[in-house]
Formats: sequence, C-alpha cells, structure tokens
Amino acid sequence: MPLWQAIILGAVQGLTEFLPISSTAHLALVPWLFGWRDPGLTFDVALHVGTLVAVVIYFWKTWMELLAGGLRRFRLGSAKSADSANVDFVDSADKTVKVCTLGTADSLENLSTSSGTQNLPNKTNFSSAQSASTGPLEDGSLLWLLVLGTIPAAVVGLLFEKQVETTLRSPLVMGVALIVVALLMAYADRKQSGNKGLRQIGVADALLVGCSQAVALIPGVSRSGITITTGLFLHFQRDAAARFSFLLSTPIIAGACLKKLLDVYHQGLAPNALVPFAVGALVSAVTGYATIAFFLKFLQFGTFRIFVYYRIILGIIVLALAMFYRLNLTP
Repeated sequence: MPLWQAIILGAVQGLTEFLPISSTAHLALVPWLFGWRDPGLTFDVALHVGTLVAVVIYFWKTWMELLAGGLRRFRLGSAKSADSANVDFVDSADKTVKVCTLGTADSLENLSTSSGTQNLPNKTNFSSAQSASTGPLEDGSLLWLLVLGTIPAAVVGLLFEKQVETTLRSPLVMGVALIVVALLMAYADRKQSGNKGLRQIGVADALLVGCSQAVALIPGVSRSGITITTGLFLHFQRDAAARFSFLLSTPIIAGACLKKLLDVYHQGLAPNALVPFAVGALVSAVTGYATIAFFLKFLQFGTFRIFVYYRIILGIIVLALAMFYRLNLTP
C-alpha cells in the first residue's frame, strides 16, 4: 500500500471512529470510490490500534482514577463483609453472655430494650457518607458500570463476527442504518432536556447503552452515534453521553485489536506492510485524539444537527450507488 493511501485512511479512521457518522461506512466507501485495493486485515488492525491509543491517551487520567477507585471499592467491599461478620459474631456473643449472667425476666426485658451494640460504630452510614462525598471515579462505581456495559457487545461480537463481516456489510444495510440512526439521533437531540451526568449513571443506564453498542456492530450504525443517542434518550447531558460512550468503547476497541492482532500473528506480517502499518496507526492516533478533543468541546454548545444531515445525505448516496452502480463493499 502506498504511504499516501495509509495517511488518508488513517485520517478517515481517526475522524469517523469518534464522530457519530460510522467509521465502517467510510472505510468501505473511500477505497471503492478511488478504486484502491482492499487494505486487508493487517492495515485494519493498524487503524484500530491508532484509535485505541488515541482514546486511552485522552482519557488516561480518567482510566487511572477509574481503576484505582474500582480496586478500592472491591477492597472496601471485602473488608466491609469481614467487619460485618465480626460485628454480628461479637454482638451475638455479647448478648449471650448478658443473658446467662442476668438470668431473670426483668434483666431479659432490660436487655431487649438496651441493645448490646450501642457502642459499635455505624459502618453502613459511614460508607454511605463516604460514597456521597466522592464521585463515580473515586468510589469505583463507574468502572464496574463500564464492565457491565461492555458485556453485550462482546458477546454479540463473538457470536456474529462472520455475519458482521459478510452478510451485514452490504450497501443496503449500511445505507439504511445511516439514515435510521440519523432520524433517531435527530429526535433524541431535539427532545434532549436531561441533566444526568456521570454521577447519576445507574445499572439500567449502563446496560441499555451497552446493548446499543452491540447494535453498532451493524455497519453504518456508528458506535458513538448509537450510544450517544441512547444516552440522550436516557436524559444524559450531551457531553456526559459522549464521555460515557468513549469510555465504553475503549474495552471493545482493545478486544477487537487483540483478536485481530492474534489473527495477523497466525497469518504472518508481510515485510512491506510494516511501514504502512506504522504510518496508518500514527495518523489514526493523532487524528483520533484531535477529534475527541474537538467533539467534546463542540458538544458544550452545539447540537447533532450537522451530523444528522451528513448521515442522511451519505445514506442516500450509498443506496443510490448500490442501485445504479452495483456497489459492493464486502472485502
């Protein structure tokens, strides 16, 4: 592959992976429009490695806080369970000793009204107060919500990988997906009135956004597009929906990269593919990082209208090419 093609495809991947316009559709259309050969699995890995590097670097501090908070929450949970068991044992033993010592009905009555645990600290209230004083990063809750939200796409991806790469990679599916998600995005954006931030995300929210990420395996849907749209329907703020979407995409992109790297390892890497691989990954990483920074700032004052129009126009173009020019996007 010529280096200039690697640069163009790297830039396309970096731009479209994090904007809600479908990277799969663009990476399939660009080579077809210019008559380029299919870049193949190796270069596909390079592009995904680049975007993985971009999202990890941009959210590096956030991920460190998430991991530290998640481990801290796990340790506190284990310690709390042990402390609770010890308190119950001491409480039970204390009551038994008092009952045996007093031995009268009046003493038993006094024991029932004066609990033997009155001097023990209230650990549950302390834990609640501690959680209330920290955010979702520090208390670790967001990390486990991201783990939960990753499961649906991971399962669907493993079960339907071949269908996604072949049957679903048709211009008809891609064009319809571009338009349908655009309409959903437009409705969600127009009705957006929520003020839910990362602190307010719950288990149901994580599961629903995670299920929408599984739907994004269909070419043309766009991972960021459908997950952000789902977040808006769940009354997320626009920037909170985007941040949760990008954080949620990180494990899935990492998993896809790992699997494809293993495939490349088994197939072997051609000597002349190393330089395009490195260039594509680098351009994808730099462009992806810039796109994330721009998009998050844009959402502080902008809406999704421009992306809605773009998706609808692109979807119509894809459908027209499929009908009149027999567009074939299967690698």
